[in-house]
Amino acid sequence: MLGSKWRSRLERIESFLGLERKLLRDGRIEELAGLDRDRDRVAGWLLQLPDTGPVQYRRELERLRLRAKQNAKLFAAYIEGARSAMTTVTVLEEEHANLGAYARDGSRIEGLKLLPKTKTRA
Repeated sequence: MLGSKWRSRLERIESFLGLERKLLRDGRIEELAGLDRDRDRVAGWLLQLPDTGPVQYRRELERLRLRAKQNAKLFAAYIEGARSAMTTVTVLEEEHANLGAYARDGSRIEGLKLLPKTKTRA
């Protein structure tokens, strides 16, 4: 029979993984950062929980491990998306820095900076 300590941990793991998934899906990354200590604890529990026991327990444990892997994939996708966005911003900033004005003969007019587009007043 599964002890109350492990059953309690399974419930806490499920609750944590649900919260983590919601924060990931909602893009609430700052709040996710505050869960690092809990994430480490939950990961430790998932590794410590024995793979033996009643079939129902083993199924529950496997389901929770799968949810943890899915959350990890979502987090990795977020990180990759953030890296891609940062690369795009860097490229755009570099391109903007190279924009300028040119004379009819094709020479660059030095010292002239293009201003960012601003809203026009009605």
